[in-house]
Amino acid sequence: MLDHMLTNSGQAIPQITDEFHSLPDVGWYGSAYTLTCCSFQLLFGKLYTLYAVKAVMLTSVLLFELGSVLCGAAPSSAAFIIGRAIAGVGAAGIFAGCDLATSQKIVEEWHDAAAYVFPHLKRSQAQLQFICDIEGE
Repeated sequence: MLDHMLTNSGQAIPQITDEFHSLPDVGWYGSAYTLTCCSFQLLFGKLYTLYAVKAVMLTSVLLFELGSVLCGAAPSSAAFIIGRAIAGVGAAGIFAGCDLATSQKIVEEWHDAAAYVFPHLKRSQAQLQFICDIEGE
């Protein structure tokens, strides 16, 4: 959600680009986060089976926060992009952990229904956010 607000709101990117005088890097501001988030989800899925869920989740949150702090204190566009990539790694762990925690709390009889409903809820949330962004501009 944070990534969506940063890259699609249309308000943060121009200010960041002006601050760093880095128009050629503008594509990496969202891509670094998305690329690492998608790339590391399978790894975190495996880590959750090998180690304690709480430890992996807390490490993921720590990585996300570390990346966010780096973005906030970035002196250059390159540092900002590295911070976004680190935050994306943390977000991958958070997403995988939340899916795992949700699936463990659902009783066995409801697994098929949940497998059908949850992706639609996520898509509906994304559509609602898109509509809110359009209305807000």
